[in-house]
Parts: sequence; C-alpha cells; structure tokens
Amino acid sequence: MEEIWFLGLNNSTKYSRSLIGGFLEIFLYYSMENCYPVARRVNNRVGCTGTDWVIQGRVGEESLHAKVYGACCKENCDYVMKIELGSNTDSENELQIMAAEIGLAPKIVDSFTCNNKSFIVMEALNQTAFDLILRYKDPKVHLSIIDECFSLLKRIHSYGYAHGDSHLNNFMVKYSRENMVKSLEESDPVKSYKALAPKYFLIDFGYSGRIDDVLTAREDYIKIYIHLNRHYENTLLDEELSIYAPVLEKIMREIAKQ
Repeated sequence: MEEIWFLGLNNSTKYSRSLIGGFLEIFLYYSMENCYPVARRVNNRVGCTGTDWVIQGRVGEESLHAKVYGACCKENCDYVMKIELGSNTDSENELQIMAAEIGLAPKIVDSFTCNNKSFIVMEALNQTAFDLILRYKDPKVHLSIIDECFSLLKRIHSYGYAHGDSHLNNFMVKYSRENMVKSLEESDPVKSYKALAPKYFLIDFGYSGRIDDVLTAREDYIKIYIHLNRHYENTLLDEELSIYAPVLEKIMREIAKQ
C-alpha cells in the first residue's frame, strides 16, 4: 500500500487505531500547550498533510524547484511550508537542516516527504534584507546590511559550501515587536536600524553545494552586487548614485579578495 504521511505531535501525543467499515480511524490526543509537529507514517489515505497543518496562501517569490506557503498549527500561524519539486531535494534539505542547526537558516520545526515531494516547515520571519534596503534609504544602513549578509556567507563558506543564489531576497531578517516599536520611534535611519537589531538568516538552498571550480564563494558576492547595482540604477537619480557608490565598492573589494 502507498505510504502516506500523517502529521501528529511529538509532545504528549497518543493515538489509537480501529478498523471501522474498512476505514482506519485515528484518534489523536495531545497537549494544547505544545505544538511541535513531526511526520508519522500511516498506511491509509488520510492525506499528505493530515489535520495539524493548515496551508495558507503562497508567500515569497515562486521558483522552478519550490513553492512556499504560509502554514498554521492550531491558532499559531508563525510558520511557512516549503514544498520541494526538483530532483535535488535531498541534498537541499540536508544543507538547509545543517544551516538551521548552526543558526544560519530559520529554525525548522518539521520535515517529511509525500508523493515524491519534500516538505520543510520553518518559522516565518519578518522581512528580507532587500526589504530593509528599500525601507532605509541611507548608504550607512546599506553598508550595515551588506556586512550582515557577508557574515552569513563567510560562515557557510567556512564549512566548504557556497549558497549559489545569494540575492538579497534570500537573506531573511528577524526582529522582535518591541524592537520594531523602538525603531519606528527613531527618525534618524541609522538609529532606527540599530534599534531594530535584526538577526539575519539564509534561505533557499536549491543551488547550494560544495565549493569547487564551478560553484565558488566569489559568485555568492557577485550575486549580491548584481542585485543591488540593478536596484540602484533603476531607482536612483544620477546625482544620488555617487552617494551610494561606497556600498557597491565594498562589495567589489570583497569580490576581489575571493
């Protein structure tokens, strides 16, 4: 019989099964205080996602190898569910899980497979590094944002991996509500950004892999340069470009080091 995944809870979860009218009924009893889903295999067609995850609308940019949706467990909707569609899902999941374990990627709360697709459920984060670039129109803040992105890339490179798709929308940021309120109270963009105190994470490891002659650390920095340079050229006036030139120069210096 085809293996189907049913999601239960790994804390205080008990279940009993009885065959009634040819259908397998599953009764779940769980603690309302804990909501840490795990995948449990059952041999009946209860559906791939069971009853614990409720999938919301799609979030983020659509890609050829993955789709991302909002996800809820009970009343908690602070999750996203990524459904991998490509053939490289095993290696991508391994890298994402490794990155999450060392604090480079968002916390993973669940992972499972179903119908030859791979599912990863992660904590939902606030915004991307590019969102902050758009919010703070100040070159000093942009330099701080680039420094944080570089820090993540250097850490993953130190493990022998390149990200492979390191545009600024693949750097997620997380900050507290309290810091957001403090940030909004500041009129100066530099002080506002510091008050926000964002923590950065990498996402989307579909093009990641071991550093070699083809996949290089240098390419990770080039992708940041291309993304930001295109944004500046499309949005800034000629007289403004010189103000932001130090940001691009910083990225170019890092590229030259590689």
